Amino acid sequence: GKPHGLLEPPTLQWLGQTLSSPAGRPALLFLHHPPFIAGIWHMDRQNLRNASELADIVKRHPRVRMIATGHLHRAIVTMFAGVPCTICPAPNHAVDLDLAHLRQPSFKIEPPAFHLHAWFPDEGHLVTHQVPIGEFDGPHPFFAADGRLL
Repeated sequence: GKPHGLLEPPTLQWLGQTLSSPAGRPALLFLHHPPFIAGIWHMDRQNLRNASELADIVKRHPRVRMIATGHLHRAIVTMFAGVPCTICPAPNHAVDLDLAHLRQPSFKIEPPAFHLHAWFPDEGHLVTHQVPIGEFDGPHPFFAADGRLL
């Protein structure tokens, strides 16, 4: 019933316990409300209210490799509590990128997209791809049948 996010004490306790075992496995956290300031004034008021409590847990558990969030409907990447943190774009609309507080809260119709998170266990790392939604020409080969670059 509120526009902002809040992690209740039982949720924070559950997260801390869950991240404690098994310690060797990497963890990805997914939230709706971002725990950081993105610079869009009217959306920043709706962030995760107790982000510092989340940060304390994340800092205690190095197995957290990434935090992925939503709410702003626009691709954003930053660091939070020492780990990469993303906001995923959306398939429908994006919050207007008004970093100077020039306009009333508004949205734009931008190319739809989503994030695809790929875990490579042999290398021990995560790669996030931004994937546009729609029909696009291709794929087209780089090389001809004889191996020449096209």
